[in-house]
Amino acid sequence: MKTARVSALTAVVAVLSLAAAQAAEVKVEGLHICCPTCVTDIEKALTGIDGVPNVASSKDTKIATFEASDQKAAEAGVKALAGAGLHGTATYEGKEIAMPDSGFKDGKEKDMTIHNVYTCCKGCIGEVTKAVQAVEGVDSAAADQKARTLTVKAKGGSKEGFDQKAVIAALNKAGFHGTERSGKEPARERKSEKKEN
Repeated sequence: MKTARVSALTAVVAVLSLAAAQAAEVKVEGLHICCPTCVTDIEKALTGIDGVPNVASSKDTKIATFEASDQKAAEAGVKALAGAGLHGTATYEGKEIAMPDSGFKDGKEKDMTIHNVYTCCKGCIGEVTKAVQAVEGVDSAAADQKARTLTVKAKGGSKEGFDQKAVIAALNKAGFHGTERSGKEPARERKSEKKEN
C-alpha cells in the first residue's frame, strides 16, 4: 500500500513537472498601461483562461507577461487582452501572435465609432483621443468611458474624410484595441454581463 502511494505521488510530481516545463512565457509589449487600475484590469482579463497562470504587467515598461501551457492558451490570452480593449505586440516561443482584427475595412469615412476601447480613467481617454486626433483628416475623437466607445469625426471641410485603417493603426500604436462592432468582446464578458442583468 505504501509503495502504491509513493508511486502515485511520484507520477503526480512528474506530470506537474512536465506541465511546468512545457509552459512558456507570452510577452505583450506596447500596451497602454497608465495606472494601477490598468494593471489590475490586465490581470482580470487573463483570469480564468485555461493554461494561463502567472500574469504580470508593468506601468513603467508597458509590458504584460503570462505563462501559457501551449499555443492555444497563448492565443486565448492575447484575444482576451484585445477583448479588454488593449493592443500590443505579442510573442510566444519566439514567434509573434497576431492580435485579432478590428473588423474595419480600407476606405475613407467622415465618421466612425470604435467599440470595446479600453477607457478606465482620464489618462486612458486622453491618450486614446490624442492618438486618433493626430490622424490626417480627423477633427475630433470623443470617448464614452461607460460604453467603451470612441467616436471619430472628420474635419468639416474635408471632402474625403479620414482613412479608417489609419485611425485603427494610430489607436493600436498607442496601445489600445477596438472593434467595428460591440459584439466582438470575448464570450466570457458577455456571459458575465447577462448574469448581472
